[in-house]
Amino acid sequence: MSISFSELLIYLLPGFLGLWVFKRIVQEDLDKRSESTQIAIALLLGISAIILLFVVNFVIGLTSFTWLVRYISPNALSLRIEEGKEIRLILDGGVEFLCSYTVLCILAIMSGGLWALLSEIGLTPTRKLPDWINKLLKRDAQSPCESALRALVDRMSENNRGPFLVKIYMLGENRNDPLIGWWQSYSETEKEISLTRIELCEAEPELKKLLVMQPRDCWINHNSGVVVEFLDWDAVQDKGFNEYLRTIYRNAVSKNSRLILS
Repeated sequence: MSISFSELLIYLLPGFLGLWVFKRIVQEDLDKRSESTQIAIALLLGISAIILLFVVNFVIGLTSFTWLVRYISPNALSLRIEEGKEIRLILDGGVEFLCSYTVLCILAIMSGGLWALLSEIGLTPTRKLPDWINKLLKRDAQSPCESALRALVDRMSENNRGPFLVKIYMLGENRNDPLIGWWQSYSETEKEISLTRIELCEAEPELKKLLVMQPRDCWINHNSGVVVEFLDWDAVQDKGFNEYLRTIYRNAVSKNSRLILS
């Protein structure tokens, strides 16, 4: 069955929905890639969604819900061009087309999530083949993550490190007086870092000296000079340390309250 370019374009458009999901799962920042690369990924995800639609249609045909075949079918997506050279597309079955196209969009979204998961696990051909070639050439495999900060956080999370107690300061300026708090989240696009429970750390003036010799992992942005040190911490240490700081914090707040009321 031959299809026109217009039909092919309509069939592959849901692939951009899959790309939207794919981009938000993979570690690689695809927004920095060229438009042609992103379009190619979207088209591949669109093809994957069409293949899944064939599979779903086949599986439904084997069940007792065979009446659904006409509503979830690649054939229902067919378009008919009439009146010679006039570009006028007539839907061949309105309800069937809408239902099948909706399912196609859902499958494209699922396809984007599935391929992103396989990509992060390293089971896609685009990940496996470079790894094999790098091993052949005796080179280190290239990390799919372009952000050193994200790679560091991911690696520590995989090793069950956390919660993260961090020290933040400017390189060469205020290392002896850093901002200390518990890591909460960050934004790669806006270059923002979110910390919590900072007031607990500030309640202990000697805290900076206590953490000087603590093992840590360090992230440095050589453009801005921002340094983030992730202290080697675990849940057992955090529980006792957190309670220790909370006790000091409550005493400090109680003392200040008495001074204000007196």
